Amino acid sequence: MFDLTILRRFRWYILGAIGLSFLLVSMIQMPIETLEVQGVRHSELSEQVLERVLNYSDQGFFGAKLKPLQAEIESLKWVRRAAIKRQWPNQLTVKLFEHIPLAQWASGGIITRSGELIDSEEGDLPLYLSGPTDSEKRLATMYYQMQEQLAEVSLSIQGISLAERGSWCLDLTNGIRIELGREQILKRLGRFTRAWKASLGR
Repeated sequence: MFDLTILRRFRWYILGAIGLSFLLVSMIQMPIETLEVQGVRHSELSEQVLERVLNYSDQGFFGAKLKPLQAEIESLKWVRRAAIKRQWPNQLTVKLFEHIPLAQWASGGIITRSGELIDSEEGDLPLYLSGPTDSEKRLATMYYQMQEQLAEVSLSIQGISLAERGSWCLDLTNGIRIELGREQILKRLGRFTRAWKASLGR
């Protein structure tokens, strides 16, 4: 003897499980139909991001692997960081955090605000930095520290040079050149700013 009530319930469980499986498969296979790219400063980045997303679009809205896609986008030249999220029902949103140019690198390329060297011609930037290979971050850091001191007396940096032997040279926008030597750079610059301030009677 069979309990028909149990059999009916079991049948509905099976049908429900099958229906859920079909639903999950169809959701995974839902296509990516819309892409929104936010935070773009360099126009070519939108097309480059689109190319990367198209490589993953056949995986579907839920099936697309976002971590590898994020890594590919972050490998693009001007991208510092990227955040990707799915938006129901069929959109991917990519938010870009780009490198911001700081200075022209004397031997070619651009130094970003974070001290990264990028092989690019951004145009005529008012600031230049020059130094040995792999000194980009150090120069960018020193620029911020030096400019903070000079701003107190309304002076601005036009360029910073670091020689192979470690001596620093500073060019200001008013035409003054300051030779700071190899040691106690910021202290020497502090003496200069105090003397400049005194000469102006401030």
